[in-house]
Amino acid sequence: MLEQELEREQKLWEAEMKNNRDIRDDQTAQSMTWQEIEKLKKSGGTGSGKEIISRLLQSHAYIDKKTAFSLAKYTKRKTNKYLKRIRVIPADVPNFTNYLITQKEPLKMLEIRDEAMGLMMSWADVKWGGRYLVIDDTGGLVVAAMAERMGLLAGEDARAPKKVSSARKRKREEMDDGKDAKEEEEALVPQAEATGAPETTEAAQKEANDNPYNTPIKPKTGYEQTTVPNSNTITVLHTQDQPNLSLLRPFNFDTANLINTTTHPLSTHLLSLSYLQLLSPESDVTLERPQVIPDPVLRTLKSVKRSNYHRKCRRQERLLNIVSSTRRGGFDGAIIATGMELSGVINTVTPLLKGSGQLVIYSPSVEPLSEVVDWCSTLRRTEFMRIKKESETSSSSSSLTQPQLHVLDPDNTNPDIDPATLETLKSLPKLPAHTSDEYFPIDPTNLLAPTIHTSRVRTFQALPGRTHPLMTSRGGSEGYVMHATKVFPILEGKVEARGKFGGRKKGGGERSGGRDKEKGKTSAKLNGKKEDVMEVDNLD
Repeated sequence: MLEQELEREQKLWEAEMKNNRDIRDDQTAQSMTWQEIEKLKKSGGTGSGKEIISRLLQSHAYIDKKTAFSLAKYTKRKTNKYLKRIRVIPADVPNFTNYLITQKEPLKMLEIRDEAMGLMMSWADVKWGGRYLVIDDTGGLVVAAMAERMGLLAGEDARAPKKVSSARKRKREEMDDGKDAKEEEEALVPQAEATGAPETTEAAQKEANDNPYNTPIKPKTGYEQTTVPNSNTITVLHTQDQPNLSLLRPFNFDTANLINTTTHPLSTHLLSLSYLQLLSPESDVTLERPQVIPDPVLRTLKSVKRSNYHRKCRRQERLLNIVSSTRRGGFDGAIIATGMELSGVINTVTPLLKGSGQLVIYSPSVEPLSEVVDWCSTLRRTEFMRIKKESETSSSSSSLTQPQLHVLDPDNTNPDIDPATLETLKSLPKLPAHTSDEYFPIDPTNLLAPTIHTSRVRTFQALPGRTHPLMTSRGGSEGYVMHATKVFPILEGKVEARGKFGGRKKGGGERSGGRDKEKGKTSAKLNGKKEDVMEVDNLD
């Protein structure tokens, strides 16, 4: 009797403590053939996937010997293979970023993750109504994230961009020509009445209307606007002829197709210019204005040629306005995501920021950002200010501390630029420059409190006794974000603070002088001039 009890307990223990020793996970374990599986697939129906999974579990020879964990893994694997589901997700920047980094080539987007993108947008304080400067080598992903926070990524007009055919475009241009002529005719009538000019006869009026050389052509407003908004703008600084913004196409914005892009909010709020156009605009050929065509000759041209002429004039005028507004500076923040050497980029971008503007730099590795933090260290800043002060007191000027102001270079000036454009370029604001040095690659007094951050979301497998990060998670770089604040240092003079404070407490709780409270006066001086006097209560 006792032996039977022990044998029964042994069988129960073996049933509870299953293992995978006796499982043969090969082709002989599954009796269901692939022809039968394909037949079930072709049968269709909403339950074909569930039926395939049920048949696979029934035809498995060792299904009863699997442990609960092994059976769950097997069922989940077959469910993912035969029971597919389609989920529609919104095409926003976080989902698009996760898709690119897992399904596409992450190296082209500098392996930037969604959490790093959120850090960049937060530290740069990107919001509606601001002016921001960006250097984007991720294909336009950073620009898309900024536009989403500024309310420019999608709008009512951008949801269904309309395509305009060439015939419809010509018809629209002809209608614009007729509208302009009618407006000019209406404008001439009150002008003639005001000047007291004699009324023309019907024959003279008919002759004037038949003569195409009498009325000048009024430039039409086309697809490309020449004015530049004063707020809620993104200025892209690039190194090529055109910026690489290919990742904006899923958001209905394509820079290659201007007609389809004009209804998008980014068409007027996204500005782009190259380093050459910013630093040396007189050397750029795109600022060359087309040769002026007289109105009588322009009237005889075809509508397509007239449109091309007006389009080139508007493009040159718009580019000149972009250069002027960018060189004025006053940007609320700047975001840098590039693989270029950072010292030259920082020296170009920092003077364009306003006071308390945020400078944010992204790098896949931490080494470039640690160098920038070292360039802005307290020791370098102190030494730079000491050299600055000595150079001001001495008669000889140092090339390190002398700011280089931008002037038109006669040797590199494009000879085809018209005199009016040259006069406009001469009146552009000057850009202060810092001469890079071995010890001072950047001006350490312009950036305050540089800090490096990193953030990465890791997916964990949470199971009893088996909680660990997923072994199939993607590796790659961590991604680091550095931010600093733009300041205007006081190098000429110093700030002094003086005050009269109460005595310290002594052993018996008594104060020096036998007073419990003492009022003191604190004065602040800036450059040797007394600014204000403030009374303070010293309460210990």
